[in-house]
Amino acid sequence: LEELAFGDLDRLAGSVPLMGADERRVLLEKFGNAGGAAVELAGAGGLSLVGLFDCSCELFPDRVALSFGERELTYRELDAASRRVAHRLSVAGVGAGDMVGLWAGPGFELVIGMLAVLRVGAAYVPVSPELPTERAEHVLADSGAVVLLSAGRGWPEHPNVVLLEGWESGPLAPVVPVADDSA
Repeated sequence: LEELAFGDLDRLAGSVPLMGADERRVLLEKFGNAGGAAVELAGAGGLSLVGLFDCSCELFPDRVALSFGERELTYRELDAASRRVAHRLSVAGVGAGDMVGLWAGPGFELVIGMLAVLRVGAAYVPVSPELPTERAEHVLADSGAVVLLSAGRGWPEHPNVVLLEGWESGPLAPVVPVADDSA
């Protein structure tokens, strides 16, 4: 933040390193070569969030990527789940630059939904199931969400709803590189 606030004002935010030299050294020492590769990729810039996630999937496919309650997902499982949901979004007509309402509370579905939306080049608009229905509908309308990606029941009114249920199986969306400036 200091670099952005007090550094070169013409510098793009994406070119500012996310960690200092000391943090980088600690991560390289702690995680060794595989972790070092991920740190080098992250520090290199030019990769989208989805691109960094895909690198982690290649480096650590069987490591735990996400845990919630008693259940865990590996990077391989999380990748497959997000690609399945991305496939559904693509079939629903969602593409680069679109807004997608994400109706999900804490849990696997929230993270899977976020990754899926980013995979198709869209942006997600988080809509908490805790919001009153009228407020949730206003958020969706105001954002111009073309789809509501829903992880639960009782979602607000929307003409195009895609369910997050069944992310454990189904067709996978192809891995398509997302432009660096979109995710």
